Amino acid sequence: MTLHPRKPLPSKSPSMQVKLSDNEDYTCEECGNLLFRKTYTMKRVSPLLSPTQEEIMMPVELFSCAGCGKVPEVFLQRSGLEVKEEKLNKEVQDEG
Repeated sequence: MTLHPRKPLPSKSPSMQVKLSDNEDYTCEECGNLLFRKTYTMKRVSPLLSPTQEEIMMPVELFSCAGCGKVPEVFLQRSGLEVKEEKLNKEVQDEG
């Protein structure tokens, strides 16, 4: 055991300061709206793949346009989902 102070641990990632006003706003491709809301799609996980060997319903969070309800293709791609955009957007519009 040593009584000497230890060096601080190196940070894993450098601190980065981003000025939001310097960045581009993302707008809905369909209606040009700036606002988005959280929405979910559900995935059924097979008992064969589930850690509990039981079927699991897993929610996957997405963002849809608060104006027209469209889920932008870029959000689908980044979520890793292979959902047909037409089907997904139809379901969102049927709710409204």
